[in-house]
Amino acid sequence: TASLEADLLVLGRVSRPVGRRLRLGSTARTVLQQGSRAVLVTDKPVKTPNVVMVAFAGRQTCWQALSLAASLSPPSSQLIILVLGETEAERQARQQETAVWLDQQQRQAAFMPIPQANLLQLARVVEKEQGDLLVLGSELFEQTNEENPNLLADLACALLLSRPFPSPQPEAK
Repeated sequence: TASLEADLLVLGRVSRPVGRRLRLGSTARTVLQQGSRAVLVTDKPVKTPNVVMVAFAGRQTCWQALSLAASLSPPSSQLIILVLGETEAERQARQQETAVWLDQQQRQAAFMPIPQANLLQLARVVEKEQGDLLVLGSELFEQTNEENPNLLADLACALLLSRPFPSPQPEAK
């Protein structure tokens, strides 16, 4: 209910640990699966990230995720764009699109092409590159599979799930 008025929800990742393994809390799970706002899921205090990674597949929420990632990563931090696509030509075209946009924003980023990744593959890349924050468009999160919330308990960094920006409501007459 509180999320209806919020632009961004910040939630803890775990509820109660089961043995040595952490679990994604039921509130975080529900908001990730059914929420309508952007959500940041983390198990650490929120701080300025050193390495921000964003998954980009050319969709609307991917552009929004890229914009959020660029705005959240100060010039001193590293922005890494995980360029997703089935073919090398598709990944190169997306990289070129984002390079033009970044140039217009006077931002720089490193690019990492990744063929058709799922959340588990992205989590491995983020861990290998020691990412502090993964920004992901909700379309990518929702299209993969039902196990995504379970995989988040193992994600080594915070996750910012970008949702489509709501369009302004017309004024009532």
